[in-house]
Amino acid sequence: MIEYVSDALLAALFPLDAGDPEILRVTGPVAVDEAVEASAIEYAGTRHLVFFADVMAYAAQDEEFVRQTAEAWNGGFQPAAHSRLVKFFRAEADQQTMFSPGDWPLPDPAMTGSLARHSVLRSSGTRRQIRGRHSTFKCRSPANLTRYIKGWR
Repeated sequence: MIEYVSDALLAALFPLDAGDPEILRVTGPVAVDEAVEASAIEYAGTRHLVFFADVMAYAAQDEEFVRQTAEAWNGGFQPAAHSRLVKFFRAEADQQTMFSPGDWPLPDPAMTGSLARHSVLRSSGTRRQIRGRHSTFKCRSPANLTRYIKGWR
């Protein structure tokens, strides 16, 4: 989904006047097209994009392609109707580096699980509803981020 990244999208999701870089900031989702939305997570000097796409729209309604992809990459597990494909990567990545973790180290390795959990909680709607275009969480260290997210009820 890196093909959707543009200067305009980055400007919309990572506003220059956002403030303190040590605060976890979530923006979006914004519609990229009729079947794809993008959100952003910014924390501790790192910027991540999270794309959500309708599986069938992203596969051009090709059920055989979805079946073959599920067989090859997902042990044959087929996505449910109306499933969404989620892609998470660093905002500064390009097609050559987006799958290379060595190019995108985190300030604290514990951030990996914390950011992933936050993405799931944000997209699932099963936890606290977040209102507004920009959500801000005062969580000053990556180690505390996990405890903060686990505390949501």
